[in-house]
Amino acid sequence: MALTKVIWELAKQPEYIEPLRAEMHDVFGPEVGTRAIRINKDSLSRLQKLDSFIREVQQWCPSTFVDV
Repeated sequence: MALTKVIWELAKQPEYIEPLRAEMHDVFGPEVGTRAIRINKDSLSRLQKLDSFIREVQQWCPSTFVDV
C-alpha cells in the first residue's frame, strides 16, 4: 500500500518526477532505466530527494504506512 501511495502522489504531482530522475542519474549513472543496475545500501543512502519525497508522502497520509 505504501509504494502505491508514493506512485499515486508522483502521478498527481509530476513536477517531482524530473528532479527524482535526475538524482537517480547522478547516483546510478546515465544507464539507469535502460539496463539492470546494481543497487546497494550506499547508493540508496545517496537518494536524498527520493527519501524526502517518501517521508513527505508518509506525513500527508500516515495511515497507509501503518504496519499490520
